[in-house]
Amino acid sequence: MRLQGPENCGGLSHEGQAFAVDEAGCIEIPDDNEAAIVAALSHGFAQAAEPAPKKARKQ
Repeated sequence: MRLQGPENCGGLSHEGQAFAVDEAGCIEIPDDNEAAIVAALSHGFAQAAEPAPKKARKQ
């Protein structure tokens, strides 16, 4: 799940796993990690309105 962090957020750490924010201020948490998603939501993260940017393919 892609979550938008609160203003000036540098990331989230849950049960020893770090989730860094990207250039848009969002973190990606696997959908099967419900505990981390709940923790992120309780700390001010919200579901991101936009999907993750596509990575450029190497040629």
